[in-house]
Amino acid sequence: MHPIQIHPQKTLTTLNAASFGLSALIIAAAGAAAQSDNALTTPNRGSTFDYAWDYGQIDRFTVLSVEGNRLRYRLDSDYEGDGEFDDWSIQYYQLGGRLWLSSLNPEYAIVYAPVTGDAMPTEINDGDRFIGRFTQFASDGFADWSGTFDEVQTTCDYSFPAEPYPTDFGETRTMVMACEDVPVYADGVASTDPEDVYSYSETWSLELGMPVTQSFDIDPKTGAADSVSRLVDFDLR
Repeated sequence: MHPIQIHPQKTLTTLNAASFGLSALIIAAAGAAAQSDNALTTPNRGSTFDYAWDYGQIDRFTVLSVEGNRLRYRLDSDYEGDGEFDDWSIQYYQLGGRLWLSSLNPEYAIVYAPVTGDAMPTEINDGDRFIGRFTQFASDGFADWSGTFDEVQTTCDYSFPAEPYPTDFGETRTMVMACEDVPVYADGVASTDPEDVYSYSETWSLELGMPVTQSFDIDPKTGAADSVSRLVDFDLR
């Protein structure tokens, strides 16, 4: 196992995209992350990252490949934290801004895809790029996009905190993604009910290129998250 390697950083630029459409957000935030001197490190193939959830589950991410604008991982989940993996899936992320794109396994698939009216992505395993505003489609059949689906409109704010983030492995510079999912009704109109908003955030280490903390189902009134994970171990290849 290796400690985080800390390198001198230039002044980080803060991006606040709360008023952007998601299309503009992806172009601005992903472009800044991918093209600036403050880009997230891309982990080498074979690197692993272990996360502990507050309810006892352990997740292990293994880097499989980088192809075009895609970062591909295998996610193995140990539900009981007993050292035995119970489930697996293949995860895809947008390389520059680390936007989550999809999760695939033989039982189900969840994919961020173009908005209704645009063509669904095909041959996702061959590294297609998704460009534009994204909504979430869930299907019960592996790679079967003809069934029913749920649609969610997602917006994210990206920021680069000036202060380093403390971890068990040392301090690290970070990129923070703060996102909200809002369900879209059958008529294509997004919900305006505050109770329907699902909030989550991920704090990514610029040195590691992986999250150091993740918080899901955040209460907008208290800021408390229903589930939280933290990086507990990693092996850089």
